Formats: sequence, structure tokens, C-alpha cells
Amino acid sequence: MIIQIVDINLNRKKLISHLGTKLIHGYWMRFKHSDFEGTAYFVPSNMESEEIIFNKDYSVETSHEKTLTYFKTENTTPNIEYNSKDESYYLRGKMSFISDDNEIVVLNIWDIDFTFDSDEIDIKELEINDEIEIEIKDLTLWDEGIF
Repeated sequence: MIIQIVDINLNRKKLISHLGTKLIHGYWMRFKHSDFEGTAYFVPSNMESEEIIFNKDYSVETSHEKTLTYFKTENTTPNIEYNSKDESYYLRGKMSFISDDNEIVVLNIWDIDFTFDSDEIDIKELEINDEIEIEIKDLTLWDEGIF
């Protein structure tokens, strides 16, 4: 997914992961995508530098902390809606991948893939191209370092 950072708060950071003894932090930001805008934690590709450029294109991967709700739908219009009150995202798209062991699925919306595992949703009831509506919280965007 291609985004541009509109604003970032380097003082509001969250420990996202560990890489050996190195701590990986995400920084709270407002961003825009060609089809929607929202907020998320941003993890720079260069952990040594906290230089972040506004309105620059960043290619990012997604992750999230929590799945709030999900269900199959007949509505075939892909959509992402940001709820600023609770900083959640309402997603509607198609299942584009289901692992052979039914442990991981990928929901595709436009140029964006969201990955879910069997602890979050009941994957066994899903098939490729099923339309799904799902609400997630605590979106994190990982800079791929392409641009």
C-alpha cells in the first residue's frame, strides 16, 4: 500500500517488536492513501534514523493488534472506513488467500492486503473470493523501504 504521512508524533511511540536486543518502535501518525485517510503507528524501515518526510510516498505493509468483528457479506464494494472515535477501521473486501492448513487468510482491498490468523476469525468457514466485512483496531504500517 502506498501512503503519505500527513503528521507524526515522535513522542507518542509504541514498542512493536524486538529484533535481537534492538527494540522496534512505531510512531503515531496521520496518513493519507488515495482512497482513505486515518491514523496508525508507523514503523520506519531504517531503525537507526527517525527521519520521516511528510508527503513522501511510503510503501507499507499492514498489521493490527485486534479484530473486533467479522462476517461474510453479499456487498461487493471494497471499502475502508476509519472511525476516529475509537481509532478502528471497518474493512470490506475479498479473501484472496487461505493457507492450506487454514491458519492464515489474506483480505484484499484495492492495493492493500490485511492478514488474519485462525485465532482472530473462523477460517474454516471461508473460501477464496468470499466477501468479508471486518473491524480492526490498532493498525500498524511497516515501511518496506522501497522509495
